[in-house]
Amino acid sequence: MRRWFRIGGLALLIVIVILAIVVTAAICIRPIVGPKVRPLTDLRFEPSPQQLERGRHLATAVNGCVFCHSELGWSSPGFPVVPGTEGGGRSWKDEGLPFITSPNITPTRHGRG
Repeated sequence: MRRWFRIGGLALLIVIVILAIVVTAAICIRPIVGPKVRPLTDLRFEPSPQQLERGRHLATAVNGCVFCHSELGWSSPGFPVVPGTEGGGRSWKDEGLPFITSPNITPTRHGRG
């Protein structure tokens, strides 16, 4: 009976080691292979008022994108977005994170629109 426990324990150890190697390889190979990239297309969609409103709704109410990609009024209760900076991007150096920058996610070049 002891022999079976020893064989079972050894088999379990081998499975754990193999899983550890496979998981490590799967995680470490991604930077070498690179992310999956889809080819660019020439598709263009004309913005309509409905599409713009839908995007505004997603960025403000659903996903909360504007809270990272806009300047916040730190002195106001609730830290609201500073008007005119919605989605225009910001640097996080004032929050102690100088290595993080949130880019402009608006359809305009300077983030005002």
